[in-house]
Amino acid sequence: MPRGRRAAGLPLVTGAALACLAAVPAAASAAEEERPPKRVLVLDSFGRDFSPYNEFSSTFRTELARLWKGPIEFVEFSLESVAFEAQDTAPALAYLRALQAERPPDLVVTNAGPAAAFWLRNREALAPGRPTLLGAVEERYVARLRPNPDELAGSFRLFTAGILRDFLDLRPQTTEVLVVFGASPLERFWAEQVKRDWAPFRDRVRLSFTTDLPFDEVVERSSRLPASSAIFLGLMLRDAAGIPHELKAALRRLHAAASAPIFSWSDHLVGIGTVGGRVLRASELGSQTARAAAAILAGERTAGIRFGPSSAMRPVFDGRELHRWGIDESRLPPESEVRFRPPSFLQEYRWHILAALGVIVAQGVGIAALLEGRRRQRRAEQEALRLRDELAHAGRVTVMGQLASSLAHELAQPLGAILRNAEAAELFLGQLPPDLTEVRAIVADIRNDDHRAAEVISRMRGLLKRRELKAEPVDVGKLVEDVVGLVRPDAQARGVEVELDLARDLPPVRGDDVHIQQVLLNLFVNAMDAMDGSPAGRKRLSVGTRASGPGAVEIAVGDTGPGIPGDDLPRLFEPFFTTKKGGMGMGLPICRTLVEAHGGTVEAESRPGGGALFRVRLPAGAVPA
Repeated sequence: MPRGRRAAGLPLVTGAALACLAAVPAAASAAEEERPPKRVLVLDSFGRDFSPYNEFSSTFRTELARLWKGPIEFVEFSLESVAFEAQDTAPALAYLRALQAERPPDLVVTNAGPAAAFWLRNREALAPGRPTLLGAVEERYVARLRPNPDELAGSFRLFTAGILRDFLDLRPQTTEVLVVFGASPLERFWAEQVKRDWAPFRDRVRLSFTTDLPFDEVVERSSRLPASSAIFLGLMLRDAAGIPHELKAALRRLHAAASAPIFSWSDHLVGIGTVGGRVLRASELGSQTARAAAAILAGERTAGIRFGPSSAMRPVFDGRELHRWGIDESRLPPESEVRFRPPSFLQEYRWHILAALGVIVAQGVGIAALLEGRRRQRRAEQEALRLRDELAHAGRVTVMGQLASSLAHELAQPLGAILRNAEAAELFLGQLPPDLTEVRAIVADIRNDDHRAAEVISRMRGLLKRRELKAEPVDVGKLVEDVVGLVRPDAQARGVEVELDLARDLPPVRGDDVHIQQVLLNLFVNAMDAMDGSPAGRKRLSVGTRASGPGAVEIAVGDTGPGIPGDDLPRLFEPFFTTKKGGMGMGLPICRTLVEAHGGTVEAESRPGGGALFRVRLPAGAVPA
C-alpha cells in the first residue's frame, strides 16, 4: 500500500489509500454488472485506527454498503497528522490527484475537523464541483470552516457545559477540575472552547488546563489531586514536549495514576477508565452520514437532504467507576445507560450459589431419605420386637401348657393340706373346753400352705403375662431356684432327678427376669423331654451357675439323654428345625433371640459320656440390646 513521505515544513503528513469493492449480488442483471460502481472518497483526519473517529468511519462504510443496493467502491485516505493548518501539503495533494486521475469520486466524505479543513482548502485543486459531506465535525468548527451551500456538514454539538454540570450534580463536593488537552492547534482550539463554555462555573470550581505541560507531568500531577478534585480528558494528540500520543493509551496511563475520577466526552472512552457522562456516540454520526451519502448517490439534491446538527450525545456511565468513587446511581440523569455494572454478590457467585444450593437440596433429599429409611427401620425393629415378645409369650404359654398337670398337682398338695387342717381345726373347736394350742398350730399350717399355693400361682402368672423386655438387676441364683421349683413337680412325675450347683456371690445380670426364666424353662423342659426314653434312675437334670471370665455369668443346663447328633448341632437354633416328634422348632430360636437381646450368647454341645449341655452366658450388669 502506498505510504506518504515527510515533507519539508510539514510535521507529519502520511497518505494511505484503501479500495474496497463491495460484492456484486448474484442476482444482479448483466446491465447492472456493466455499470461502474459508485466511488466514495473518505478522508480521515487522524488515521484509520484513531478513536473515536475510526468507529465513525467503520459505521459509515458498513451502513452505506447496506443502504446502497448497487456496487460501491470506497477509497480511503488518511491524514495521519495533528498539524492540520495550511502547510506544505503538496505530497498529499499529488497523491490524491494521482488517485483520482483514472476516475474522480462520486462523493467525498471527510471524517472530523482536520480532514474537513484540508478538503475545503484544496477542493478546487482536487475535485471541483464534487458533492461533499463533512462528517463528524462539531458545529462551532464548521462555522470556522465556512463550507459552500452544496457541501453538507454532518455536524454535532458538543455540550461541554452540560458535561460539567452533570458531573457536578453527580459529585457536588468537587471544587477543582484538571482539564487535560494537548498542545496541537486542534487541542488548543478545543481548550479555548471548553474554557469559554465553563466560565459560568468558575465561582464553584477552579479549572486548571494542561496545554503547556508534557504528558508525564500531567500524569504526575493527577496523582496528587485532593479528594475534592476531578479530571476532564479532552484530547491528547501531542503534548507540550512535542510527543505524539494515542488517546486510549494516554487515558490508561492517566487512570492508573489518578487520585480523582475522570470524565470525558466520548463514548469510546467509557469502559477504559472514565466515569462517563453525557458522551458523543460516533457510531450514530456514522449512520447519519451514511443516510445522507445514500441520498446523494441516488441523485437527490443536497438542498433537500436533512443533515443538520446531531444530538448524538447520551448519558453513559461505567458502573465500576461509579462504585470506585462512591457515586450513587440515583443521582444519574434520566435515561442513563450504566455499563460494566459490578455484579452483585448473587450475580458474581450465582453458579457457586446454585451449585451450593443444589448440593444442599441434594443433601436435604438424602437426609430426608435417610430419616425416612431410619423411621421405617425403627418401625420395623419395633414391629420385630413386638413379634418377638408375642412369640416369646406364645412360647411361655406353650411350655406352661406342657407343665399344666404337674402344676395342678403342685397346687393340689397345699390346697388338700389346707382342707384337712380346716377339718381338724373344726374338731378341736368342738371340744369343751377347745384346745386352742392345737388350733393355733393348725392355723399356722394353713397359712404356710396358702403361701405355697400363692407362690405357684404367682410364678405361673408371671410367665403367662404379656410384657416387654425390661432392664433390671437380676439375681441369677434365685432365678434358677424359682424356675427349678416350677418344673420340679413335672420332673418328679417323670422320674428326673434335679441337681443344682449354684455358685455364690455372683454379680447380678441386668435384664428381664421373666424372659430369662422363659429361656431356662425351655431348656429344662427340652432336657426332660430328651430323657423320656432313658431308663429309670439315669434321668438327671443338672443346673449350674458360675462366673465366666470378666463381667459375665454362665448358666449350664445338662441332661443324660442321647445327646445331639453332630450334623444337627449347626442347625439347632434355626427356626422350625426340630428333632422332637411333633415339635414346631421354635423353642430354641426363641431362647437364642431372648439371650441375644440381653447381649449374651447360648451354645449347645454333646457330652462325651452322653447327653447334651447348653451354656447361657449373660454379661453382668449389661443393658439389653
